Amino acid sequence: DGLSFGEGGKVHVAVPSPAPKAVVLLSKIKPIWLNTLLRSFILTLPPLIKEVPYGCFVTLSEKGEVIETRVDYKGEEANFITSVEERDGKIYLGSLKTNYIGVVDA
Repeated sequence: DGLSFGEGGKVHVAVPSPAPKAVVLLSKIKPIWLNTLLRSFILTLPPLIKEVPYGCFVTLSEKGEVIETRVDYKGEEANFITSVEERDGKIYLGSLKTNYIGVVDA
């Protein structure tokens, strides 16, 4: 679920809601027990304190290497992306939280 094949053997991976920026920054903290504790705390905060959901999908090569990561921080094209389909130079983005299909250039 959330995986689809694009042109030229690419693989698109839908990322429903990327981790908040604070969690990504805290992931670099050592030791690991402190890292885990702080990330867990942030994820328990009320939604108003955390970031608004936004759209994200990753394109991988046939070998699993990251070719591109696309993030829509405002969620204008689509947010909470659950499906990605590439056809004829366009990428169609599906979501369980919107009533439309987002379309971006491939």
